[in-house]
Amino acid sequence: MGGAHPNYGHAFTQWYDRFHKTHPEYIAINKYGKREPEQRHYTGKFSERDRSFTKICPSEEKVADQIIADWKRRGCRGRINVCMNDMPQGFCRCEKCLLTDGYDPKGKLPAYLPFVTDRYVRLANKVLEKVKKMEKVPKDVQAVIYAYESGREAPRYTKLNERIYAGIVPVTMETDKLEKLYSSWQKAGLKNFAIRPNIHYYTMKSALFLGMEKQAYTAFQTAWKYGADATDYDHIMPSWAVTAFHDYTLARTFLEPEKSFEEIEKEFLLLYGDAASEMGEFYRYWRQEVWEKRLMPNYGTIVKKGRVHNFLRGLLWNLKDYYKESDFDITDAILQKALKKDLPEKTKALVKETVLANKHMRLTFHAITKRDQEKYKAARILLSFREKYRNEMELDLIGITSTENTYRVTALPEVTGFLREHPLPWVKMPIAWNFKADPQKQGIREQWYKKDHSEWKKEKFLRMDFFWTNPYRSETDPVLYKFLRTYKGAAWYCVRIKLPQDLTPPCRLTFPKLKGKCVLYVDGVKCGETKGNGGAAVMELSGNLKGGAFHTFTVYCEGDGGPGALPWLTGSKK
Repeated sequence: MGGAHPNYGHAFTQWYDRFHKTHPEYIAINKYGKREPEQRHYTGKFSERDRSFTKICPSEEKVADQIIADWKRRGCRGRINVCMNDMPQGFCRCEKCLLTDGYDPKGKLPAYLPFVTDRYVRLANKVLEKVKKMEKVPKDVQAVIYAYESGREAPRYTKLNERIYAGIVPVTMETDKLEKLYSSWQKAGLKNFAIRPNIHYYTMKSALFLGMEKQAYTAFQTAWKYGADATDYDHIMPSWAVTAFHDYTLARTFLEPEKSFEEIEKEFLLLYGDAASEMGEFYRYWRQEVWEKRLMPNYGTIVKKGRVHNFLRGLLWNLKDYYKESDFDITDAILQKALKKDLPEKTKALVKETVLANKHMRLTFHAITKRDQEKYKAARILLSFREKYRNEMELDLIGITSTENTYRVTALPEVTGFLREHPLPWVKMPIAWNFKADPQKQGIREQWYKKDHSEWKKEKFLRMDFFWTNPYRSETDPVLYKFLRTYKGAAWYCVRIKLPQDLTPPCRLTFPKLKGKCVLYVDGVKCGETKGNGGAAVMELSGNLKGGAFHTFTVYCEGDGGPGALPWLTGSKK
């Protein structure tokens, strides 16, 4: 989804490695007062990723000279790249940089500087002024900058040299906000720019029909109106079964911006022959009933819930607020009308693919919105459908599943793992357990496993989904956190839970990650033991576990970490 866009990108990803010893003045002064990468939790040890995000000091005079020297070394080819590095942290806090963007160097500054545009525009201006005075170099060369993250807003105090080219990275599809963004850059002197939206990456990598085709068309047309001359869309996904109309709309409007949306829509629907009317009704339903009435009016809310401009994450986390079961009933009925038309086999195959994609969307909706044991059942059904029809739906199922797993919206990781062979119900054990270290190993001798849960409740909580040598810092008592970081020995976990009514023995407890020896007591009676070296470990349980009843689970561990992921209680394998 890219046009003949200029060769640009984050320009200074190697500068820390190249210059932090020989020219430390090139490197930004971070919030810790150091010319080095800025980490959220400072360690002083910088990964390649940390170093690549390091910002420069745009106010340092020699930075412009170094940019030009690098450009000359490449034979003075193309635009001069002055695009800021990625991520919001680490922008320079030297006095010159802060004053350039209107900050008070002596005032209290935010953790992340929200506006740094002027400093990069001034740097680009300076580079172009220096180039203009040089001999034997193109006088009409352009410098390219990013209008991105903290540099997205137009400069407030600096006019752009007419030879600055921008790659603008909008994070919304709201027309009024796009109008404001492009017009402000135009008023600051920007003549030409490419649009490089991340928006579609945050919308299209899913199994959902969104109905945003016309909105995407309008967003592009808004940029075109203000002078965009190239496209660089971060979005294309191989999921034609769902995104066909959207992708076609963008591709056509890139080629012929003068075409109306209605013309493009009519052209696209020709693909379906005599079923064009029904397929048009199908796509219009998602556009008019879902996008225009539910999603777009709540766009800002959805993005806010998704955090960091992520519309899709906000939508998936709150899917039941915006989609209804009746949506699938209505659209399935429309598609069935399309299938009844007398169509050539090739055309009918396209309709059938959409039918499968719509069924797949309904199953995905169930897998995301259902809760407890019903969620596991829905995930199993979805997995079976994906396995059965993976070659008949043009969907990026690997990418879609990866996104769902990353956002933790379905139970697919569970149903594709060791639980797959076990009958439901599955019991995911609680995160927070009462915890007590036992360095003298006196617990067995004193029979701590027979303690009533009311006694264990006096102990501090520890999350069981992290090895105790690497506890979850923000939710661990500070004294306990410091002690556990180097602790090797014995320890106890305890929790009381009610088991599902339909859980019947014999049962097993599976630890996805376990370090050391582990013994389980249920209601004071030993039920099983196992050991692990950091990987999975299984414990076959004896004893009388009763479905529908409360039980106290007490776990004794020896080693250097204990459980590192939440254990699961299940029935035996089929």
